[in-house]
Amino acid sequence: AMQDQKVNYLYSNKEACCRQHFWWRMTQCMANEEFKFYQKEDKCDTKVVFEDWESNTPDMFHGGESTLFDTLDECCAHKFWYDFDGCMGRSPVIYKFEFCVDIGGLVDPLDCQSADIYGTVLEAAINVNADLGFEVDASVTKIGDASLTKVTGSTVCGGSLEGQDFTNDLTGSNPDIDGAVGTTTEVCGFLTVEAGNDCKEEECLMTQYQDVAQALTEATTTGSLTDTVKDKAITRLPPVPELQDVIAANFTYFDVLMPGTITGDFDTKFFFGTDLTTCQEKPTITFRDGDARYDTLHSCCQQHFVWDISGCCSNGGGCPELPDDPVVDDPGVDELDGYYPTWAAGELCAYKSGFESWEERFETIEDCCTSKFSYDYDNCVNPTSTR
Repeated sequence: AMQDQKVNYLYSNKEACCRQHFWWRMTQCMANEEFKFYQKEDKCDTKVVFEDWESNTPDMFHGGESTLFDTLDECCAHKFWYDFDGCMGRSPVIYKFEFCVDIGGLVDPLDCQSADIYGTVLEAAINVNADLGFEVDASVTKIGDASLTKVTGSTVCGGSLEGQDFTNDLTGSNPDIDGAVGTTTEVCGFLTVEAGNDCKEEECLMTQYQDVAQALTEATTTGSLTDTVKDKAITRLPPVPELQDVIAANFTYFDVLMPGTITGDFDTKFFFGTDLTTCQEKPTITFRDGDARYDTLHSCCQQHFVWDISGCCSNGGGCPELPDDPVVDDPGVDELDGYYPTWAAGELCAYKSGFESWEERFETIEDCCTSKFSYDYDNCVNPTSTR
């Protein structure tokens, strides 16, 4: 009979179990809610818990294109590609930092299911003690020698549980709680924090980060975190006896990760846009499929401002490819760049660096065309080929 029950009720992963028995409340059953960005009016907002009836529920639960995004950058790029900077400025700021805490007396998880349950209880306890009035969300990624990651919504374990299904041959056996007395297990993960609406500058965000981290440090020292873990373990259905007599100690935090709007760490490319004097720059993520993009300002200027590469570079902030102050070896050579008449069809005036003392030089292509080719000015300032 017991073997029949295993066949009927044991599943290779959490998602399969939830789909079979709680298909109408998938999000709650999975219990892996995390910060997601979604479009809300003229900005991208965040939530942790999405009800299953909401249109923003991840597409692993409902077919079709997901409208949820892991980062603010992605949300603004997809939903407000025409006003990326505006979206970033109107939307809340999210940052993360890593943490570790020692849990005394914790039985090593027997299977990935146990590790997932441990993580869920510990995350809930950390969230309670980190709550200073703004939304927080803890994610446990390591329990002792076992690692936890989310793959398409289901928890997948590595480390000491590498290669195993969500359940294994030890699933359902009694944990040796007495044998864990006196042991210490390091639990690590990261905490995601949504800053307040009026906190968008680096100084404010760093102060808030320190406040949250210190609140967790003090909660660990005073025993508040330990008490919360025990309470969550007792009140959970079903309860978690392995966490009902543990002690939290030595909370550490490190490696805060601020968003690209604060650090400026956007991967950017250049493009030809609405500015008719130079090429513009924007985060790579905002480009749509098929959009022309260039790695450097100079390469974009070469493509779209062939008649005035120097001007394009200057208006765009400068191109390292064009020397600012080259060394002059020959006193008879003027190393200033500029334009000169070529008299060649398709490119009557051309750009170059370095002029002999006897050569005629013009600052802009317009000056060259006005002086030498006023009778064919339009073709001159709009060259069709390069020499």
